[in-house]
Amino acid sequence: MAAAASGAIVFVLTGMSEVVWATMIGIPIVVVAGIALYVRGLITRSKTSEQQYVRKRGRSVAETFQDYLRTLNDLRDAYPNWSQSVDARVDSLVADFGTQGIRFEPRSGSFELTGSVDSADVQEFERLETEIESFHDEFEELFREFAREETDEIESQTARLEDVDLVRSAPSVSLPPATDPIPAYRDTLDEAREEADEAIEAAIETVREMTRGDMRPDDIDAIEAELESASGAADNHDYYAATESILEARDRLRDQLSGSFEAERDRLSDLLDAVLRSNVDEHVDAEYVDEITKMRDEVESLDSALELAELTRKQAQLRRTCVTMIRSMERDLDDAVRTLQSAELPGGYYDEPPVVEESLAETLEDIDDFERFTAEWADAAARLTDALETARTKASVVEAYDDFAGQIDTRLQEAGEVTADDLPVRHAEQFLGLYNRRNPSIEFDPAQGVLRRGDVERHDVTVDLQYERGGELRQATVELDGGVHSERETVETRVAASVEFDEVPAGTYTLSGDPGDEAFGSVERELEVDGDTTTAVEFAERSLRERLCSDFDQDMGEHVPAIDSQVSSTFEEQGYVSTGMELPVRDSYVPCLIAIWSERNGYDLVESDEEVIVYDRSQVERELKNTVRYNIEAGDELRFEEAKKNFLSVPLPDATIREMVAGLETGEDVTTTATAIKIE
Repeated sequence: MAAAASGAIVFVLTGMSEVVWATMIGIPIVVVAGIALYVRGLITRSKTSEQQYVRKRGRSVAETFQDYLRTLNDLRDAYPNWSQSVDARVDSLVADFGTQGIRFEPRSGSFELTGSVDSADVQEFERLETEIESFHDEFEELFREFAREETDEIESQTARLEDVDLVRSAPSVSLPPATDPIPAYRDTLDEAREEADEAIEAAIETVREMTRGDMRPDDIDAIEAELESASGAADNHDYYAATESILEARDRLRDQLSGSFEAERDRLSDLLDAVLRSNVDEHVDAEYVDEITKMRDEVESLDSALELAELTRKQAQLRRTCVTMIRSMERDLDDAVRTLQSAELPGGYYDEPPVVEESLAETLEDIDDFERFTAEWADAAARLTDALETARTKASVVEAYDDFAGQIDTRLQEAGEVTADDLPVRHAEQFLGLYNRRNPSIEFDPAQGVLRRGDVERHDVTVDLQYERGGELRQATVELDGGVHSERETVETRVAASVEFDEVPAGTYTLSGDPGDEAFGSVERELEVDGDTTTAVEFAERSLRERLCSDFDQDMGEHVPAIDSQVSSTFEEQGYVSTGMELPVRDSYVPCLIAIWSERNGYDLVESDEEVIVYDRSQVERELKNTVRYNIEAGDELRFEEAKKNFLSVPLPDATIREMVAGLETGEDVTTTATAIKIE
C-alpha cells in the first residue's frame, strides 16, 4: 500500500515512466523493512520470558534453602550442645547462590534477588537444588545421631545413679524409626531430657536428705558445692558431669558417715531382735509382727553409710510400732481385768499385778535414748505378756465357767472326783481351781489336777412357800443348786406350803422357786447352808404389764415411740387398742409395748381370750351406768354379749364387766349372773 501510494504521487508529479520505476523499487524495500521490524520484536519478547523463568526458578530453589536453613538454625538454638559440622557446607551453598545473583543471610535465612540473577544459569539452579536436598538429608541425619547418642548417655548415667540407689529407676527411652522426621526425634529427646532432669534432681535430693540426719558431715559445704555443680550441669544437659558430681558428693558423705551408720544399724537391729524374741506375737495383731519381720529384712539389706537417713526413718517407724504394740497389750489387759473384776471372784483366785496401774506406753514415748528405749520396751513387753497370759486365761475361765460347772457337778456325783482330762476345754486345771474356790468343801490337788469330794457337814433345809393371794390349786417348784449338790421338790397348794430338803451339804446354794402360775413372779436368791435352816419364799403377784414384758431383757420402753402415733390415733377412733390390731412392730413385741403405752397414758389393761386390751375404765363405767339406767327394767336382765354389742365401746371380758358393775353407784339394785346384768 505504501509503495502504491508513493507511485501515485510520483505519477502526478513526474509522469508515467518514473511511476513504473518507483513502484518496482519501493515495494521490496518496504517489505524487507517490515520483516526486519517483526523479527526484532520476536527476539525482544523471547529474551524477556527467559529472564523471568530464570528469576522464578532461582526464587523457588532459594526458598527451599531458606526453609532448611531456618530448620537448622532452630535446631542449633534448641540444642546448643549439638556440634554439627555443616557450616562449611552452608557457606559453600551461600556462595553458589551469590554467584547466581541471590544474596543469602545464613543466620536469619533471609535472601535477596539481585539484578544479576536475570543472567544466571538455569542449569546451575538445578544443581543447587540437588545440593541443598543433600545438605538437608545430611544435617537431619546428624541430628538423629545426636539424639541417639544423648539418649544413650542419659540411660547410661542415670543407670549409674540407680546402681547406687540414688534413684528408683533409670529412664528407658525408645527411639523412633531411623526414617522418622526430625520432630519425632526432638519429642523423644525432649522427653528423655525431662526424665533425666527429674532423676538428677531426685538423686541430688536423696544425697541432701542423707546430710540431714543426727550426724552431719564436717565438709557439708564441699558436698553442697558438688550438688550445685550437678544441678548446673543438668541444666546444660551435661548428664555425665552431673552424675560425676553427685557420685563425688555421695562418696564424701559415705566416708564420713560410715561409723555412725554401723552404730545406728546395730541399735536398730537390737530392738528388732528384742521384739522378735519376745512372745508378744500371741497378744498383738499379726500385722505388727509382719511389719517387724519385713523391717528386719530391709535393715539387713542396708549396707551403705549413705543409707543413714533411711536407717533413721526406720528407727522412728519401729519406735512408733513398738509403742503401739505396748498400748494395744495394755488395752487388752484392761479388758481382761474388767471381766475379772465384774465376776465377783472368790478370794485368792486372781490378784492384779502392779502393771495394771502403770502406763508403760506413755513412759516409752518419753524415752529419747534408743538403747534405753530397747531395754525398757523388752521389760514392758515381758511384764505385759505375763500379766495378759494370766488375766486372759482366768477371764476366759470365768466367762465359760457356767458352761462346765454342771459337768463337774455330774462327774463328782458319779465318780467322786474330776480330773483335767475329764473336761474338754483348755486350761482345765483353772476350771477345777475356780470350782474348788467356789466350793470349799471339795478338795483340790493342784499338783495332780484332781477335784475330790470330801467329808462335809450336812444340814436340813426347810422352805416355807407363800402366795400373795389364794386361788386355784397351783404346783410350786423349789430347787437348791450348790454345784456339787442340787435338789428339786414340787408341791401343790392354793396359798401356802412347806418343802423339806434333808442332809444338804454345807455350802452356798442358789435357791429358786417357780410359782407354777404366771400371775406370780418367780424367786431366786443365794442361800448359805451352815446349819439347819428355815427360809421363806413369797410369790408376789405380778401385774399384767410385768407378765407381758417378763420375757424381754431389753428396755422395751425405747420402742414405744415407734407405735405411739398409730396407737394414739386408733385409741381415739375405736375407744380402745388391742393386740389384734396391726402395729408397725414385731408381733411378739406388741403385748408388752401396748401395756407400757397404757401405763404411760393412764389407761387400764386387761387380758381376754389371749388378747390384750387397753381401755379407758372411766369411759366404760359411764357406758355401764347409762346402760343400767336406761336399758334395763326392774326384774329384767341384759346379757353381757348384748351389752358389749349394743352399748359398750370395748369388748371387755365378762369378769371385768361383773367387777365394774359391782362398783357402780346407780341407785338401783344391780347384780350380775354368770352371763348377764340384772336389776332386781
